[in-house]
Amino acid sequence: MPFGRNFYVEPLFRYYHQSAVNFFRYYLVSNAALPQYASADSRLSRFNATTIGIKAGVRLLPDTELYVDVERYRQTGAHNDPTAPGALASMDLFSGVHALSAMTGFRFKFQ
Repeated sequence: MPFGRNFYVEPLFRYYHQSAVNFFRYYLVSNAALPQYASADSRLSRFNATTIGIKAGVRLLPDTELYVDVERYRQTGAHNDPTAPGALASMDLFSGVHALSAMTGFRFKFQ
């Protein structure tokens, strides 16, 4: 979105959904048969993620610009498994991710 000849603002929204891989497990039960493959890595679980951000920049010269970008990332998933054994049924098994990032940049055309 340009504001005048040299200034702009760009909004950002991104939504992401991922299903779990078939070998993802929050836990393994000690007296049960082990699966051939298993991982408790939450990056392989089912989750949703959103990124919201804004970028603002100013053109200093025809091929030169300075910008600032701020983004908020949030990842959410199933927090507990009511079918889990014992205390695991009430534990938070997916803590999620919350991140805030800020970046500044300087872009120019190299000739």
